[in-house]
Amino acid sequence: MFDCSYDDLKQRHKEQRTRKILAAAMSISMVCLLFGIISTTMALQIKHQNTQIKMQSEEIVKQYQEAKRNTAISRAREAMGYLEEGDRMKAVATAQDAIMDLSECGVAEADMDYPAETVYALADSLYLYENGQQILPDRILEADTAVRVMKLSPEGSRIATVDASGQIVVWQPDDSNVRIEIHASYYLSDMTNRIAFLGEDCLFVPVDDEVVLYNLSQGEAVPAYRIACEDYVGIIVLQEIGQAIVLSKNGYQAVDCNDGSLLYVGQWEEEEMSASAAFACAVSEDNRYWAVSLASSYASEEERRVVVVYDTDGECLNSYEIAYEYVESLRFDGERLYIISNHSEKLETTRASLGMESRLQAFDINGAGIPVWTYERQGSWLYETSYAHMEGSNYLLCSGYSDVIALDKRDGSYVDAFSFGVEVVKLGNYSGSDNFIAFTRDGVWHYLNMQIREDMIGTLFPACTSSNVMEFAIGDGYCVTLPYNSRRMTLYRTAKGQGLEEVHQGEHNYIDAVYSTDGRYMAVSYYNDSYTAAMEMFDTDSSEVLWNYEDGSFYNAMTFFDYNSQEALALLTDEHIIVLEPEQGTISDKIPLEINGTFHYIASGAEHRNDSEEERQCFFWLDGETIYGYDLSAMDYAYKIKPKEQIGYNDVIAVSDDQTYFVTADKEEGVLRFCDMEDGEAFFTYGGDSASGQEEYLNTGYIETMFFDEGELTRHLYIVYMDGRIMRLDVGDNQQSQQFCASDSYHMNPEKYNGLDDVMRGYRYTEGDDYAIMYGNVDAYLLARNAFTCSKRLLTAAS
Repeated sequence: MFDCSYDDLKQRHKEQRTRKILAAAMSISMVCLLFGIISTTMALQIKHQNTQIKMQSEEIVKQYQEAKRNTAISRAREAMGYLEEGDRMKAVATAQDAIMDLSECGVAEADMDYPAETVYALADSLYLYENGQQILPDRILEADTAVRVMKLSPEGSRIATVDASGQIVVWQPDDSNVRIEIHASYYLSDMTNRIAFLGEDCLFVPVDDEVVLYNLSQGEAVPAYRIACEDYVGIIVLQEIGQAIVLSKNGYQAVDCNDGSLLYVGQWEEEEMSASAAFACAVSEDNRYWAVSLASSYASEEERRVVVVYDTDGECLNSYEIAYEYVESLRFDGERLYIISNHSEKLETTRASLGMESRLQAFDINGAGIPVWTYERQGSWLYETSYAHMEGSNYLLCSGYSDVIALDKRDGSYVDAFSFGVEVVKLGNYSGSDNFIAFTRDGVWHYLNMQIREDMIGTLFPACTSSNVMEFAIGDGYCVTLPYNSRRMTLYRTAKGQGLEEVHQGEHNYIDAVYSTDGRYMAVSYYNDSYTAAMEMFDTDSSEVLWNYEDGSFYNAMTFFDYNSQEALALLTDEHIIVLEPEQGTISDKIPLEINGTFHYIASGAEHRNDSEEERQCFFWLDGETIYGYDLSAMDYAYKIKPKEQIGYNDVIAVSDDQTYFVTADKEEGVLRFCDMEDGEAFFTYGGDSASGQEEYLNTGYIETMFFDEGELTRHLYIVYMDGRIMRLDVGDNQQSQQFCASDSYHMNPEKYNGLDDVMRGYRYTEGDDYAIMYGNVDAYLLARNAFTCSKRLLTAAS
């Protein structure tokens, strides 16, 4: 140690210190490196786990959507099962639930098409609802034996039937499974007046020597309503004042429908007169009067027939002697009573039809017991009457066996006649009008228009299940037919169904209907007496007519559009564009159209609800030569196109949704020509020599109409032939390409939609909707645009 100098010791100490610092730095570096490696490894593991979790989540969502899709398909099949069973309302609700389930699970947001099964189930379930011109069968109510009597409740929510065995069954039309059986001790097969509804939920029926009231909801008799009645023949219910008149052979008794207490009892005023099984009865519409026919007993020497009128206190107001032996029907009209009586000559024990006579007489209730007027008919009988309910109208119709006679109810003078060549089953009237309905045995609904004295409709029931109808009635949202000697009644749904609203059923022959953007207003155009422009504006919430407008010019079209930052209605005639304010109907503007001659309306871009001013144009076609484009935003012409002669215009034309070109069918050359909207130049021809073997599918001479269907990624041209066939062409975006328009390889076969009941006239859809409507004169079809499925859908009258 002493041999080392101080400097050596100092140097050695410095080296030791340096080695310690290097060792410490190396240790720290190694720790940091190790921490980095561990952290990186853990981060990679976390990232990997996140990726796996995300993949698992996506898989779970995919599995969930697939499960919902399978459930929707299963629900669609369930809906089709209900459809086959005849329960169309349940089929519609189930099909709607299937599509709503898919929307809730995000299928729509993921750009996934609805399954074809769900679209088809919904479309086919909606097959019931047409445009008000046809009613198709919905379901069958089947009794145990042949039904002899069919009666509807006052509001039409229930149907009571009596079959050949005397069994009474009450049906609930909106659910064919609801069937209430009531066992009566009377034989009722030919006694239509022995059962009667009290409201919608109660029914009077005879049991032994009593008349019993059944509560249909509870399915049992009401103890307080047991009315003793010997020789019971029928019952009259005065619904408005809650009174029931129980009729027996020798008298009557009135019952308070509130508590079943007896109000009054009486005997028939006429001596030796009784109410027989074949009696006729009637109640006035205001429930102030009731009437019944009486006949002399078989033991009396003189045969007499009388009709007696009573008030609601049981007081006899008047009686009328009837010369003919068969009192067929009674009908009140205010203070007047119409009585139909019939007669047939006797040849020993056989009644001869050659001697048939009939008499319709009008009596004033508070007047003398002699008729105000009499109308007589030889050779056939009269059966029932109906009078017009429109204020100031004096039409009275009376049905014969196969015809209807129109009389003036003021004096009974002959006005006109309608002959059908088949038995008239039911005669009725339309409320608030002077038009009538006659339903005939062959299942045809005849609309009798008294303004022009014409039978307007003869095909309202094109699919009537029987040509041997005995009874016909109109209930709450349905009609029902009963054939002769049948135990099956057929229900026909009208436009009042679950989830669907009947906006209005009018008396006019309507042309077109358009809705405002928010759906609050609906404008409907119709033919008036002079066949010039006429329209009505409806409030869709209240179903009321707000106002009407008529113009002496020819009607072309209507459309809602933006006018001075407010939505207005443009009514287009051959002389003006009339701008109408929707709520009050005031005229905001009236712009003359400087066009000589008449023109044909083609299309309106405003109906697609786009905000672009270029879309707000109406296009017209004039004399087969010129297309006019009118910009409603500027209230001026956008352009006038004089097409080349070789284009060959005819009345079959379609305009693309982006308003850049149009297509027309050249019938002479058998081709479709696509023309630029700016100058009318044809830039593409489909068919003819350029068809590449597809010309066999194109027959321009029989094209009824054409329309474009444009989605976000696709554009198709649908061609509808006069026989109902539909073919589809794929249309591209590049107008210069030789493949601009080509046949749809999968949907090209024009037989795909063959067998439509009507010729298609047009096409409508709202921008962004998944469904479009093709419509004809009496048929409308739902086109599911995503699934490329077309099936019939019935629409409401005003849709």
